Amino acid sequence: MVMKADKEKPKGQMDHSTMAPGKSSDTKAAETSVAIMTPFAVPKEEPQPSLKLAIKRAADQKGWVLKALTENFAFSEALADGDHKPGVGHGHIYLNGLKLGRLYKSDFTVGELPKGQHVVRVTLNTNNHRTYQVRGKKVTAVVNIRVDD
Repeated sequence: MVMKADKEKPKGQMDHSTMAPGKSSDTKAAETSVAIMTPFAVPKEEPQPSLKLAIKRAADQKGWVLKALTENFAFSEALADGDHKPGVGHGHIYLNGLKLGRLYKSDFTVGELPKGQHVVRVTLNTNNHRTYQVRGKKVTAVVNIRVDD
């Protein structure tokens, strides 16, 4: 009896077909993680991205509207996970140190927050997730939100 291999991988299993020979999935994941953690130092001849954040109460008073104000940077969801293209990428948004997700446009809404002080941080990242770095500093901005009621 001859059986054909099923082309579709079983649910919950990793596809190992694209891995380099002799490398485990843990090794590949570790290499990817190290690359992501290494900032991308913008060469002097490339546009130097910058970032500021503006935040205001949502119209319904139940959250916050964040606006990422950038220069020399364009958000692009279509190029995410691809090769670096100068001045293009996405943002990573964090609330109190916890990553909420990626920004593919300049606006983002943060929902209702409990009473207290909260820190929102955004980084600008290359298409392959490395944080942009200009003159030795990561391109990042922070705003504080204080909720009294």
